[in-house]
Amino acid sequence: MPVFDGVFNDRTHGVRSFDDMFKINVSGMPVRATSPDIILKVKPAPKGDNVEHWLPANNIQLEQKWDAKGTLKAGEPIVRTITIHATGLTAEQLPNITEYELDNVNHYNDAPKFENIADNNSIIGTRSDSITFIPTVDGEIEFPEIKLKWWDVKQKKFKIAKIAGKKLTVLPVKKEPAKQIEIVNPSTQMSKDENVLMANKQAAETNPWVYVAAGILLLWLLTIVGWLYSRRSGLRKTKQKSINASQKQDTLSIKELFKLIETNCRSGNAVNARKYILMWLEKKLKLKPNQLTIQQLISKVNYDTKQDLLMLEKTVYGDSSKPWYGTL
Repeated sequence: MPVFDGVFNDRTHGVRSFDDMFKINVSGMPVRATSPDIILKVKPAPKGDNVEHWLPANNIQLEQKWDAKGTLKAGEPIVRTITIHATGLTAEQLPNITEYELDNVNHYNDAPKFENIADNNSIIGTRSDSITFIPTVDGEIEFPEIKLKWWDVKQKKFKIAKIAGKKLTVLPVKKEPAKQIEIVNPSTQMSKDENVLMANKQAAETNPWVYVAAGILLLWLLTIVGWLYSRRSGLRKTKQKSINASQKQDTLSIKELFKLIETNCRSGNAVNARKYILMWLEKKLKLKPNQLTIQQLISKVNYDTKQDLLMLEKTVYGDSSKPWYGTL
């Protein structure tokens, strides 16, 4: 006889305590429920037929998609996605039918995607497998036809679901002509450089404004160096202030953090309320600083608290223009 044991929270007074919202030190009343026995008759699998995957179902269909666009060149990827739809089986029961090798083609399998949908008194399981192929040479690639043998539980016989193969032509990669490199005679190049330097020297001697421009440039460089030094000094001071403030917050007690949560909830300061809720829980649960996230918290609390936290997140990071007042 199936037996269920569990504990439910006593909320007869209709009041949620702060500890109850986050499932800390919550007591409850034990309950036990039983159901009548269910007797099932399991029939053996049919004999005399070699089946790689035993798949008893009401219906199985195969579907495929290609992402090929126009022509394909060597080194370019192409993705083949094969999906199995099975009525009467869960997605996790369906096999991977994309395992095959092709000559001169590298391939990489993505993680399969599973989906289960309830349909009246049955279930429809869907498994999708995507495999990326990268041809290494030009030529013709022939992707094989894929078959899947399954047992029709209504008609009590084997059936075969299949999808067609495909041929693709891979074009060669166009090679760009090699660029010709000009070889320069070192002695000729040196004479050219000497002529340029001599011309620049003569121009500087005949034009005094060259020295004025050089002096202005030097002053400008000194100004830039001074500004960078003062900015770096200011960033160090700001960083030190931030470290001191963080160290001060780490020394707050659980009671002080709880008071800060109440104050910020009443004043509608969603950002600080969010910060102190996480700090309070880390202290309460004896975790390291910044070890707990709101996403982890939302996955562990009851429904009412989850809605409050989602509204808090929407206020902090969303575009909501409505004022927020904490109900925690």
